This record gives sequence, structure tokens and C-alpha cells, in this order.
Amino acid sequence: MKKYVKCNVLCIERTLLLTFTFIFLTFSFSPFTSHFCFARGYVYWQENGIEVNPWSVSDIISDGKGGAITFTGDGDSIFAERVDGAGNLLWGNPGVVVDNSGFLQFGIRAVSDGKGGAIVSWVRQILPWAADIVCQRIDSLGNVMWGMGGVPICTADSGQGAQAIICDGVGGAIIAWEDKRNYGTNSWDIYAQHIDSIGTARWTINGMAICTRSTIDRYSKITTDGNGGAIIGWTGGGGWVQRVNDVPPGIAEEKTDTGGRMQDTRYALDIYPNPFQQTLGIKYSVGHSEKCLNLKICSVSGRLVKTLVNEVKVPGAYVVYWDGTDSNNKPLPRGVYFCILETEKDNFVKKILSMK
Repeated sequence: MKKYVKCNVLCIERTLLLTFTFIFLTFSFSPFTSHFCFARGYVYWQENGIEVNPWSVSDIISDGKGGAITFTGDGDSIFAERVDGAGNLLWGNPGVVVDNSGFLQFGIRAVSDGKGGAIVSWVRQILPWAADIVCQRIDSLGNVMWGMGGVPICTADSGQGAQAIICDGVGGAIIAWEDKRNYGTNSWDIYAQHIDSIGTARWTINGMAICTRSTIDRYSKITTDGNGGAIIGWTGGGGWVQRVNDVPPGIAEEKTDTGGRMQDTRYALDIYPNPFQQTLGIKYSVGHSEKCLNLKICSVSGRLVKTLVNEVKVPGAYVVYWDGTDSNNKPLPRGVYFCILETEKDNFVKKILSMK
């Protein structure tokens, strides 16, 4: 009898121990359990996703408003499609035609233009041994900005490809790529090009040489330098980097004067194309905050023709455009004009030749 009672007591003790252990574990770890439950993900659009068109997505970027712009291709054509945050296709199906030249297209790389649109580059196979790099800009409404088929970035001999691209911050892009134009010297080289917001190449035709050693230099990468330019990296018997910019060295840097104060000399004024027939692009850089910065066009006699900028400016690079009209938007005659950037400390002047 005693043995029976003892056995029951032992069973009761074990049951209570297991019960309390279960309760302890349950309540001790419930915060973690709740955390994982609430951290689950949710799909926003229809089950299994939304088909933008029948071809593979080669690249995708944000539209800055909860949606995205995708780039797809069927081999000889490239399409762009924008899907909004609710999953609606905004540019129809299969989307906006970026290029339908009939050549083999591949190596699609895209970046935001900073204004809700995109800048996309790709490789166009012209011949079995020759390929060019082409670029196109599409605005937020799906309008092709640089003409059907895009603008050529590089059409040099032999082949180019494996490009990398970043936005320049003002609607253009800087592109770096590996290049075989000097393949006879048993080398792959690295070249780069800056294309502005209106599709004009800013640097040397077919690109500026970044590295042309008699070695194999490939696999370019790119990031912004924070001042309208870029820093390019690549592989060539090691890792290599180079900085590029429209602004000459020394202008884009901060310098210390003899008194130990920071003397900011980041001012630059550039115009393109010059002479111009339709629209003149004016790029200027501001070194420090300006209480009143003026950018104006004057005639050869010094008469004010048009004020383009008259406002406070924070440090940075800016682009404005002049269409050859006066302050009343009336066309001006052909001839010589001057673009003048007035800052608190200095004035910068560029001569303009209008061919309109």
C-alpha cells in the first residue's frame, strides 16, 4: 500500500514538473514567437506575380513611387514596362519599344534618371566580331527621349560590352565598359563616356580611355564620386580604380588656404554643344551655398538678353537649358552671345555661338 501511494506521488510530481516546464517555456519564449509571426512577409500583387511580357526580365529599377521599370528583350528587340505600386501595367503590353533595329541585343543595364524615368544601355551585335554600346532615356510617362534606337555610346572597331552605368544626378549617365579595339596588342581596355540629359556625349567620341595597358583589363564597376563624376573600378592583374569628371582636377576639390580656413573652389561653367542650333545645355557647379547666384545670357554689347537662374543655391552640380530666346521667349538672331555665371566672389564667362 505504501509503495502504491509513493508511486502515485511520484507520478503527480513528474506531471506537475512537466506542466510547469511547458508553461515556463511557452510564456518565456512567446515574445520571440510573436516577433516571428508579425515579421512574416506579404505579397502585394496577384498570386505568382504579374507577367509584364513574354520575355525574360534583364534588368529592373525603382520608379521612386512604389513601382518599378523593367527591361526585357526577345533577342532583336528591347521593351520597357512600368508597373505601379498597385501592380498595374502603365505602358501596355509588351511595353514601350526601346530598340527594334533587328540586331541581336543583350547586356541590358539600367539606372534611374532621378526624375521617375530610366536610362538604359545595352550591347548591339552588329557583326559576329563587332558589337557597339547604345543608350536610351525613357521618361516617367514612357516617352523615348533620345530617338528610336537610342544614341551610340561607342562604335569603335571590334567589340565592346560588359558595361556599368550610373546616373550623373542631372538626368544623364556615366557608362564604363570593357573594350577590344586594341585587341591586336593582346589587351582588353577600359573606356568610359558621359552622356547628358539630352543625349549628347560629353567626352571623346567612342569614349575616354581609362586604362589601355598591354594587359587584360575587364569587368568594370562604377559608382558616383559625389560631385557629378564617377569612380570606376576594374580587374587587371589586381584591382584598379580611377576617378573621372567633367570638371578638371583642382576645381572639384576643397583646398585649404594659408590661414587654415577651407577655401572652396568648386566652381565650374560649361556649355554644350557650342555652336548650337536647337538647345544649349549649360552645366555649372557651385562650391558653397550662394545667397544670390545669377546665370544669364548677354549680347556682345553687354545687354542682358535673358536670366536663367536667380536664386539661392546649395553646393552641387546643376544643368539648365537655353533655347535661343529672350526674356519674352522670342527667338533671337544668329550670332555671338555670352553666358555669365555671377557668384558672390567671382564671375565666370563662356562665349556662345548661336546658329538658330
